[in-house]
Amino acid sequence: MPSAKKKTEAPLPPKFEDAMDELEGIVGDMEEAELPLDELIEKYGRGMKLVKLCEAKLNEAEKQVEVLTDEPAAETEPPPADAKDGAEDRLF
Repeated sequence: MPSAKKKTEAPLPPKFEDAMDELEGIVGDMEEAELPLDELIEKYGRGMKLVKLCEAKLNEAEKQVEVLTDEPAAETEPPPADAKDGAEDRLF
């Protein structure tokens, strides 16, 4: 059985923005150009890898935001309304 030649695929970009730029380029190529089926399939596969990478990076960023917003929120929350510390007796 003859071995199929595989193109070496470029590594996925490490930055979210770079991955999005590449993905937008792929989408544009697929929408505008009349590409051969093999090239369309190749671009689709690369695009799906980029989508998964972007989703993973967004999920990671979302978790980081949750951690950052949960800790300060606990420190800055006002005391419960029923807390009695005598503050209501003071005007200033």
